[in-house]
Amino acid sequence: MLRMRRYAWNTLVACVVLGVVCAVSPASLHAFEVRVADVENLNTVDLSVSLSAHDTTGTVLLSAGGTMVDAWPMVPGETVVRKGVALAPGTYQASATLRARESVESTFSDTFRVWSVPAAPEVLSPGRYATQSSALLIKAGASTTWIQAFVNGKRVFSGSALPGKVMNLGRLDLARGDNSLEFIATNPVAEKKYVRTVTRLDFPWSTCIVIDKSEFKLYWVKNGALVKVYPVAIGKNNTPTPAATWRIDAKYHTDPAGVYGPRKMRLFRKTSSGYTYTAYAVHGTNEPWVIGTKASHGCIRMDNKDVLELFPQVPLGTMVQTRE
Repeated sequence: MLRMRRYAWNTLVACVVLGVVCAVSPASLHAFEVRVADVENLNTVDLSVSLSAHDTTGTVLLSAGGTMVDAWPMVPGETVVRKGVALAPGTYQASATLRARESVESTFSDTFRVWSVPAAPEVLSPGRYATQSSALLIKAGASTTWIQAFVNGKRVFSGSALPGKVMNLGRLDLARGDNSLEFIATNPVAEKKYVRTVTRLDFPWSTCIVIDKSEFKLYWVKNGALVKVYPVAIGKNNTPTPAATWRIDAKYHTDPAGVYGPRKMRLFRKTSSGYTYTAYAVHGTNEPWVIGTKASHGCIRMDNKDVLELFPQVPLGTMVQTRE
């Protein structure tokens, strides 16, 4: 148990003035103290206030970090314990003030810290879906000082962390299908495990667009990394989007208010003789409510803000696969 004491030096002064030889023993002096049970605490802290037998009767005001905790009357020789004082995470010093008829005295505890349970790290990369090799980037959660990362039960990182700090934990080599990504976040008094699933997607080319018709999703992959997944609309049942291999061989700026939205990328279909011009395209829409449905004559429709984002990233010659 930690404590800090303030002694009544007036006893010592009286001895000197009167020329009396006094045996000064700290245990017998006027002593008023506030104590904290532990240096490191989870959510709450236990505090105690004591008066020696030589102190005076008065009202004690107990505070932590400048916030009033409690107030009560005390008599000499009494110790009062306040358990489970709830405090926000942070570093504190408790103070107790004794208000007596003739005087006001204050004393302070040693510094202590209050923690919360470590918060989940924010996973910046990979997302819900990833390619075989992906960077593991996180932002450490609140009240975290140490973090461990595991992929499918194998530890890939262990080290110190600062809340809010972006951390590069290295590259992951994901297995086919679903992968378990586990984090154990720790501080001096608590530990918490967080688990998420990352699904590895395999793509036919290192840079390509894959459109999964069953998911109404467009996957943009560049240099072997999954950049982003976009929701799309596909062809109606009577005018379906073919499952095929394509290449983007033409790109257009179109009327933002028109049926193609502000941008269009023409799909040339692979045939036995090469890639042939078609009426199919990846483009925006003037009907944003149809995204996620079967709505077109076979084209791939994107939200206008999404096609504006994707269009400049996709070079001519980019391969495209549409699959069931």
